[in-house]
This record gives sequence, structure tokens and C-alpha cells, in this order.
Amino acid sequence: MIEPCILAGCAEGGTILDPFFGAGTTGVVAANNSRHAIGIELNAEYIDLAAARLRGEKIVAKPSVITLIPSQAGITLSSTNIDNRQMSLL
Repeated sequence: MIEPCILAGCAEGGTILDPFFGAGTTGVVAANNSRHAIGIELNAEYIDLAAARLRGEKIVAKPSVITLIPSQAGITLSSTNIDNRQMSLL
């Protein structure tokens, strides 16, 4: 979905700034279309993921389960990854 935006908004050889780089999709699309990209990302796990994608490594996602649990305080979002780490938001 980002490719048409990159092609329309950045000339070949140009540079794209993505302040929310995430998994690096902008960088991958830029590289595949003869453009440069500068990415900014705060989450270290996403930086590692983006770097691996830009190196052309195959990425295997960890399956996760997301459960919405109604509670008196609202809805609790519980996400458990395959490595059993858990995060809850109230």
C-alpha cells in the first residue's frame, strides 16, 4: 500500500523520511524502487526487525494470541506470545 505513495512522492534516487519506521516496510519499498530511506524508530525490537528485512533475511513471525477480557475497569487487552511473555493494558 505504501509503494504508490513512494513512487508518486519521491523521484528515483530521492530520499524518504519515515519518522515511524516500524518493521521497515518503507525502507524495503524504497530500496526496491531505487530510492533511499531514513527511518526513525524508538522500539528496539522493531529496529532489529527492520534491519533484518533490509538485509533481505526471511522473517518468521511468532504466533500470538490476543484476548479481550471485559472487566469492571473496562476492557483488558491481553497478548501472549509463543515465548510466554504477557502484556496487559487496562
